[in-house]
Amino acid sequence: MEIQMVHREEIGYPACFNDLSKRPSPLYYIGDLALLGKGNCVAVIGKRDAEPASLKNAETYGRLLSEKGYTVVNGIARGTDQAAIQGVIKAKGKAVLVMPCGLDLAYPASAKTMMAAILKLGGCIISEYDIGVRPQKSYFLQRDRLQAAVADKVLVVEADEQGGTMTTIQHAIKLGKPIACVVGIDGSSSYGGNRKIVDMKQGIGVYDEESMMNFVSEPVAVQMSLIFS
Repeated sequence: MEIQMVHREEIGYPACFNDLSKRPSPLYYIGDLALLGKGNCVAVIGKRDAEPASLKNAETYGRLLSEKGYTVVNGIARGTDQAAIQGVIKAKGKAVLVMPCGLDLAYPASAKTMMAAILKLGGCIISEYDIGVRPQKSYFLQRDRLQAAVADKVLVVEADEQGGTMTTIQHAIKLGKPIACVVGIDGSSSYGGNRKIVDMKQGIGVYDEESMMNFVSEPVAVQMSLIFS
């Protein structure tokens, strides 16, 4: 598939970026850009060095969301992101991958096969960076705002109190996106970032597959009233 681009003044530019103070233009993409406007995108995100249980959860949730027709969004980083995308691929679902570099590059290199699989399944890969641009530290932070904008809802599998996952959450809060975090059956969490989000009433807790699906299926207005009540 060829790398294509769309400018913010053109027809087909994703409306989900209109609320950003810095909209990507041009936006580079490969695959089905229309996925970004269907209202069923769920970001499944978390830390790179996540616990084995979290990686298992991420893959399970990626698979379940795909089976129910949702599009999974993340940056296909090592760890949680890639585990979720493995679940998408197993379910033959769709994903939107947000890259911190030009789309002629696979980053990280371990994502190359999965990226090809997602495109084959009808997914989409996007970036605000031109061909040949290599990833830099600041690009990962910029990428986080795009993930938050594309997602209609955000599911945090495991997060530290600081890091890229929390940066995405901060952008999601600014954009008014519902957020959920994986917690224990009693509402507790051993993960500092997850606990911080729930304790500060910036997200709600989910503790199993059923509560996760309830979160993604509830109308946005209901989710926001639960979070900020």
